[in-house]
Amino acid sequence: MNTLITIGILAGGGYLVHRALQLNALAGNITTRITGARVHQLSLSGLTIAIGIAINNPTKSTVTISKPVVVLTTKGQYVGESDAEGKTSKITGQKVSPIGDILIKIPLTSAMALFKGINLTGLFAAFKGQSLLTAAQAAITQIKMPIEAQISFYADSLFVKLPATRVL
Repeated sequence: MNTLITIGILAGGGYLVHRALQLNALAGNITTRITGARVHQLSLSGLTIAIGIAINNPTKSTVTISKPVVVLTTKGQYVGESDAEGKTSKITGQKVSPIGDILIKIPLTSAMALFKGINLTGLFAAFKGQSLLTAAQAAITQIKMPIEAQISFYADSLFVKLPATRVL
């Protein structure tokens, strides 16, 4: 009986070490792609941007990621971030897997700093008769500051924080 327990513990420990090594290789090799950015909502409290994200997994491991969070910065300064949702996505091995749109809330003060130097009155006048979201989307294309997105998530209970990727 003791022999069976010892074999079971060794087998379980071996599996856990193997899985930890797979997740460690995954964390060092995965990259992200920004598949698109658009204005989702514009209000007096700020701006909400939807950023599409896909994860490139060159390893053979398939994992489930959860609670993705995107933090936007410009020149090292905080701009806004998404909420950690209970969203999960399966990332298959040796494929690029889209995880969908992540909504990033940008407070009004940060949004105004981004639009500094842009003639917003003229820009919104050019889109007169169209939706405010269309005009806001045009304003985003005029931003002259580099905006980076840093993505973090849990991959099968291992926390992964990826380097920043330029969005705009």
